[in-house]
Amino acid sequence: RCRLYYFIFLMIGITLSSQPTSAQNKNRYAKEIAAFEDFVKKQMAIDKIPGLSIGFIKDDFTWAKGFGYADLENKIPATEKSAYRLASNTKSMTAVAILQLVEQGKIDLDAEVQRYVPYFPEKKYPVTVRQLLGHLGGISHYKNYDVEGHIKENKDTRESLDIFDDFDLVAEPGTRY
Repeated sequence: RCRLYYFIFLMIGITLSSQPTSAQNKNRYAKEIAAFEDFVKKQMAIDKIPGLSIGFIKDDFTWAKGFGYADLENKIPATEKSAYRLASNTKSMTAVAILQLVEQGKIDLDAEVQRYVPYFPEKKYPVTVRQLLGHLGGISHYKNYDVEGHIKENKDTRESLDIFDDFDLVAEPGTRY
């Protein structure tokens, strides 16, 4: 699977890096995008990937598309907006993205979460970005996994936080993993 992602980003970079971009260039990219889509479908078959969504932005040109199924069991086709349940795998991806923003000076690890997510619920103690990334924020896990662990509909950040809004901290942030 890692090989597919490597090839995807390599193809996008090679295909589009040397071409000028404007809203009118959509047709100019049609041949390359068709070849890329063919590559993705073939690679998905080789790696037995049931579904994925890919997108990129280059200057003022945006392209996104879903391939295969977002929900294999119910045969729901993937779209450019599909959400995939990756469980804890997303934690490392999120950490990398946050740390890239830290390197760019856009996020302060020691700032309270509310600086970046104003609707993050206020707790007894302040919770920092660093504490959340290190699982030291005192945030509770599921209280009732039968309810909270089996949510089927997609939720945005605010809706997701609403699930845990009234949960008390299980420990003072920074004191317990």
